[in-house]
Amino acid sequence: MKVDQGAASNLYATIWEYYEDQQLILDVVLEEAIRLLPVHRTVSTASMSKMALSEEEAKELLHNQVVHLQLSDQYQEVIRRLENIASEKLKYSANLSILSLQERLELDELDFRVLLVMLAPHLNKKYMKLYAYLQDDMTKQNVTLDLLISLCARTSQEVQALYHRYSYLNDKYSILYEEGEKQAILFQESSILIKPLRLKERVIHYLLLDDDAQYRFPFDIKAARCSAQDVLTTELLVDHEEQRNMQHIADTYHNQQVGFCLIGVTGSGKMIHTALLAKHAQKSMLHIDAATLPLLSAEFQQGLTDLLLDATMTNSILVFDRLERLLASNDARLEWLQALLQQFKGMICFHTEKPLTLPDMNIPMFNYLLDIPTIDERVSLWLHFASARLSITTSQALELANKFHFSPGQIKKVLHYAELATIQQTNLDNTLDMKLIHDSAYSIIHHGLDEKASKLKVSWNWEDLILPSDVMDLLQQACFRINHRYTVMQDWGFSRSLPYGRGVNMLFTGPPGTGKTMAASVMAKQLQCELYRVDLTRIVSKYIGETEKNLAEVFDRAKLSGAILFFDEADALFGKRSEVKDSHDKYANMETSYLLQKMEEYEGLTILATNFSQNLDEAFIRRIQYIVKFPFPAIEQREQLWRSVIPKQLPCEELDYHFLAKTFELSGGPIKNIVLTAAYMAASDTGIVSMKHIIEAAIQEYKKTGKLLMKERLGGYSEYWKGG
Repeated sequence: MKVDQGAASNLYATIWEYYEDQQLILDVVLEEAIRLLPVHRTVSTASMSKMALSEEEAKELLHNQVVHLQLSDQYQEVIRRLENIASEKLKYSANLSILSLQERLELDELDFRVLLVMLAPHLNKKYMKLYAYLQDDMTKQNVTLDLLISLCARTSQEVQALYHRYSYLNDKYSILYEEGEKQAILFQESSILIKPLRLKERVIHYLLLDDDAQYRFPFDIKAARCSAQDVLTTELLVDHEEQRNMQHIADTYHNQQVGFCLIGVTGSGKMIHTALLAKHAQKSMLHIDAATLPLLSAEFQQGLTDLLLDATMTNSILVFDRLERLLASNDARLEWLQALLQQFKGMICFHTEKPLTLPDMNIPMFNYLLDIPTIDERVSLWLHFASARLSITTSQALELANKFHFSPGQIKKVLHYAELATIQQTNLDNTLDMKLIHDSAYSIIHHGLDEKASKLKVSWNWEDLILPSDVMDLLQQACFRINHRYTVMQDWGFSRSLPYGRGVNMLFTGPPGTGKTMAASVMAKQLQCELYRVDLTRIVSKYIGETEKNLAEVFDRAKLSGAILFFDEADALFGKRSEVKDSHDKYANMETSYLLQKMEEYEGLTILATNFSQNLDEAFIRRIQYIVKFPFPAIEQREQLWRSVIPKQLPCEELDYHFLAKTFELSGGPIKNIVLTAAYMAASDTGIVSMKHIIEAAIQEYKKTGKLLMKERLGGYSEYWKGG
């Protein structure tokens, strides 16, 4: 048999060229094995047919100690030359899957021989029949430990090594191999030498196919592979110290087990951090949605085993996203996860939205909280991600950063949505840009405040408010305080001496209908904020500690959008603190103190409204920044209210506004009710609103509230009086 010595000068362009050379070597080994077969096969076909051994054959078996193939010198020389040529060519070849597998699993020469004997039937089916022939049974076309010893072991030491490595598939070899099809108990092999062995399907796919992306994991597991070349190169804009620390740890635990847990809301950069870590460590990523891992034991373990195998072969970081979904299940899968991850010798990353108690996997684990960026960082992020199509000034970026406590990913997403919206608009200006950005920001917020509060419509303007000038000044001053808090707190240094107080808290007091809710709505429109009326019936609980829990949840959710929190009829919860007579009094006072604490910590606007300010504790009032008293409207203000509530398009006779303001001592709420009732009366009557309809509607409003309206007060309109 001749070997071309010049072949070594050629590199392997593809893995298939290497396999062709290895098949040639295997063919030489098989040729010698078949030639020697009559010597070593102690049981003839004839004896098998009669199912009995002769005395001569039994004695031959007793004296046969040969368990591995004894190659002749000629065949040893041929194989040595072929292996040298293949080894030399392989040494200078690159990007071959089998080389990567050798490095990651630390495979030696004996491992290589076994791997290629196992792979051969997948390269050419002739080897199935040849293996069956060597095992003297055409139904045994699979590989066994006995066959591996016969074809791969060349010394007694290698025989022992094969026993150790493949008899029970210990350690790293369980990654590559598995037992063949299980047989019925009555027909199970009685010796480990003849138990069928096979390469795992994932290994075959990896060794044969260049396009790794074609592989589909079993079951409905959402997993995505990202190669080292495709790893994200997005610039890290925040949390630089955390990334440097992670890279230092990765270097310290090079090629050892180590875990990272990245904690942060959606868009906080968990995937970017992991991608940059993978790039630094020259690894790929295998991203797994933990929420899609199978529920059944067999499927879970098989699926996770395949994922571990894939990560090992592709030199990937195992990335488990949404781990809290799996931990919340509190089932046996946590134990399976813990046991299976012990087999993985690489790097693991867990992604969660909140700190979790992870299963103890006995590996070094490092936690990193990717918190919401600081206000300075948020300003930079808004400016960084804004495209040329969206015009954002520094002051507008500051406004957005003050209002929305967004992660980098959320900011990028908002601006992307806003930019898409501009395509449908014409003649865009800076004001409209900001409206689109605000609308896009609110569209991605899912704070769930609706479970604890009611969102109020924001439609009124400052000119709709009919209030004394000093009250209007206080309301506008509070808005200025929200808009300029960064300048005062950060630029002018007050944040160092006042750790709390970035936001604004206000107390609205006054009779019903004097405009407290309307004023909150006007402020919300001015500040471009959501307005939520907190439903106290959903907050206050008779169970100790539950009220504080509900309050904390409201403020935490509101923080996402900088929403204005409007506590109507607040005296029901925050009245005068009682003398402590029992534990319930003690906890009632604690609830009041807790509310004050949350109001001071909250960076948005909090408004407490009450009809009876005398019920509020003085110590409580001292901690309120703005106390706005909504007085009962005087005659001049009542006339303005009557005029303001009449829509321009309302068909209406000339109304005596001065008479209405002087005669009916009502606040804005009842006046609106009267005008609306009169409009419905006119719609079913003449179609035109007249003083008659207004007077009749006013009489109804008085009766509804239990107030007495004398006929004499109606003067020239007394004819419309129908009895009080």
